[in-house]
Amino acid sequence: GATHEAFEAFDSYFPAAGIEYYYYDQLGSAYSDQPDEPELWEIPRFVDEVEQVRVALGLTKGNFVLYGQSWGGILAIEYALAHGENLKGLVIPHMISSIPAYNEMLRSLARINKAIYVPMQGPSEMGASGKLERWDRSGDLPRIATPTLVIGAQHDTMDPKHMEWMATQFPRGRFL
Repeated sequence: GATHEAFEAFDSYFPAAGIEYYYYDQLGSAYSDQPDEPELWEIPRFVDEVEQVRVALGLTKGNFVLYGQSWGGILAIEYALAHGENLKGLVIPHMISSIPAYNEMLRSLARINKAIYVPMQGPSEMGASGKLERWDRSGDLPRIATPTLVIGAQHDTMDPKHMEWMATQFPRGRFL
């Protein structure tokens, strides 16, 4: 995953609002150890790592709200399915619950003019493969009883209709 740097904007609001928050750079990201052990890169190990951080920080169901977008959204869903009893809330912006659905949505970009796109935007990372290629937890969302806020927008890189649908699948879900 990416580093916490994209979230440093929180520093301008959260402290004044009295919100306690922690940045977390998982194993393998720029501000964490970088082991060259491919067997470590499995969803259950990442879920366990989040649980270890929660325990080390002394976070409980009374104060632990997990925020995860992109890969972090996948990890947040997986964590909620494995350890939902430890969560006060879940925030999933800009991520959908199905990589196959995401890849299907991206088919609309198949005819993009790469001679223009790449020099202007750079190579795109849009599209998922590898270990996550078949990841789909859409059917499991009703098992996540934690209050969940799904955030998306009309011009989001993720399908806003899918994100809105996701919010209806969580028993205590809301879409913003």
